[in-house]
Amino acid sequence: MTAAIVASAGILAGGLALRPAFAVGGTAIVGPFTITNCSKSTACKTYNNAGKGYGLQGTNTNSSASGAGLLGTATQLGTGVMGIAVSGAGVAGGSVTGSGLAGSSSSGVGVAGQTNSTTASAAGVQGTNNSFTIGVRANGFGGPLFDGNSSTGLDVFTVDDAGNTAIGGTTTITGAAGYDALDAGTGATSTGVSGQGAIGVAGFGVGSGSFGVYAANAATSGGTALVVQDTTNAGVLMNGYDSGGNPEIQIQDNGYVYAHAFVQESDTPTGLKVATYATMASTPNLEDFGEAQLTNGQAYVSLKRAYSSAIDARFAYMVFITPEGDTRGLYVTQKTPAGFVVRENQGGRSDATFSYRIVAKPYGSTTATLRPSIAPQRRLMHPPAIAKLRYVPKTKPKA
Repeated sequence: MTAAIVASAGILAGGLALRPAFAVGGTAIVGPFTITNCSKSTACKTYNNAGKGYGLQGTNTNSSASGAGLLGTATQLGTGVMGIAVSGAGVAGGSVTGSGLAGSSSSGVGVAGQTNSTTASAAGVQGTNNSFTIGVRANGFGGPLFDGNSSTGLDVFTVDDAGNTAIGGTTTITGAAGYDALDAGTGATSTGVSGQGAIGVAGFGVGSGSFGVYAANAATSGGTALVVQDTTNAGVLMNGYDSGGNPEIQIQDNGYVYAHAFVQESDTPTGLKVATYATMASTPNLEDFGEAQLTNGQAYVSLKRAYSSAIDARFAYMVFITPEGDTRGLYVTQKTPAGFVVRENQGGRSDATFSYRIVAKPYGSTTATLRPSIAPQRRLMHPPAIAKLRYVPKTKPKA
């Protein structure tokens, strides 16, 4: 589009038949043209048409691709071709197989469009397509494909020749009916969506059953639906807040999860589900359960290999015994990393069964007992701004 403006007026090339159109009907062929020089502040030549035809029409009958119906050239700071319209198009171009409008410049702007309208739907440059063509196309040869400047001259939206897009402000994307607002489909090794800033990516779910952020895994094997990483090793993996901005859950980069309660739904024989709650302890514990039987008043219980390898051997474990028969009482002795001995009190020699519960510290655990809830300070902190963020539906821009 930009190229067409430059190709519209100025010096008329050789082989051009210029036809001024008259409102009363009919045309007069003027030519061949000679170069007219003038230094007036108004147009050197003027053709007025009060009808529906063209004020000026240029036709090129040359079959060469270098021919032009109309050529405008500016050798100084002026404009090669300028089109002004009150309500229509200042410059319009059409083509069967080539370019409707083409413009080029060695140092300035190839095509420039401007509108002084106060109507929101007006545009400085507009491209229109049909069901087979492209409304606006930018072909790059190493330089940027697009560069958008603000009213202060700053680059606020740029697209380079590789498709890398830089946006200086907030981007609002609203999908039309039947289309996704944003579909960032990329290659198998690329990043679909990447955000950077105080809030890298913000998602809002609108309506019942909606999702603020949805992650899905389409890999045939070995894929992951969602990956959260703290690249600085100094923050947290995830913070969860309620509608009032109050912290409810946090996952730290060391794997610790902070929440108010953990609830799990369990199945029942009737088909109904019941809510079960995780127990709370003052220190991290790893427990195991089992049953054994006395033989002549004693029994040796071996720790399961997987369990013994997961507990911290530097700390003693505890064993709680519950007799399941008539005994004089049972006690635990000879505890080792491999197992323990259970004996009946007062030299008893019964063959009763018993159940046991083992409580040990997990391997590598260094958490203090009931550490203060204010430490570390980064735990469950209020967000600075996201609590006040709310989704505001945007009106669709006019065509």
